[in-house]
Amino acid sequence: MRISSVITSVGYLIVCGGIGYTAPKFEMIYSDLEVSIPVLTQNIITMGFLGWILIGLFFAALIIGKDLISSTTKVPNWPFVIILIGIVLTTLIALFLPMEVFYG
Repeated sequence: MRISSVITSVGYLIVCGGIGYTAPKFEMIYSDLEVSIPVLTQNIITMGFLGWILIGLFFAALIIGKDLISSTTKVPNWPFVIILIGIVLTTLIALFLPMEVFYG
């Protein structure tokens, strides 16, 4: 097992756990505004902590699992890192852009 796979897996668990922990706080902020929020923002908020942890565990198991199978040991980790960056950027846009529109 490669160290880059372990680091990428831990990154997924930290990012997805952080999103699952902070998304309900945005729900409280947006409920005080009493306006409708975009569908993407609603989906990220309603997934909850468990949904985000399951996503993190899925990708972590996929990354670690590919290193345990001898025929896929040489598969690079950069596609998983790009997916993680996409999750982070999408979540940031979905959670903060409505705030900018409402307060801006």
